[in-house]
Amino acid sequence: AASERRDAARRKSRDTGIAMHEVTVGAPTFEAAASTVDAIVATGASAVLAFNGQMALGVIAGLAQRGIAVPGDVSVVGGDDVPMAAMTAPPLTAISVPTGEAGATAGELLRSEERLAFQRQLTRTVAGRWSRRCSRCTSSSANELGIRKLREAAHSWLAHT
Repeated sequence: AASERRDAARRKSRDTGIAMHEVTVGAPTFEAAASTVDAIVATGASAVLAFNGQMALGVIAGLAQRGIAVPGDVSVVGGDDVPMAAMTAPPLTAISVPTGEAGATAGELLRSEERLAFQRQLTRTVAGRWSRRCSRCTSSSANELGIRKLREAAHSWLAHT
């Protein structure tokens, strides 16, 4: 997740021409982010995009200790929407990721992939049996017609399960 978020921020920076300075932080925690505020301030950044809400809150705390107003002097955005975000003054701007929806979509995709794999296996199995039964057939088109009909039957059956 961290590398995907970083890559997305880099792409957007490049696409928009907005300069982006990366500050390395040890662990993704409140304390680690608060301790990097001097490095953040040294970049001259007017906005901070933190990996997660805890880190964003750490940056806000570190900026407040240095007398830097949020959002007046520096804007701070958290990379996920944590319950604590609404408890700060002002409330933390956060990127909300609908994890429930993402999980449901992933489940649907998995089920559809499983169905597709089952359908392919069923078609291969049934087609293989049909082809062995018709090995004495003189016409390959009769064999192909039978395999096509079996595939259609498998598709129809799977559509109703």
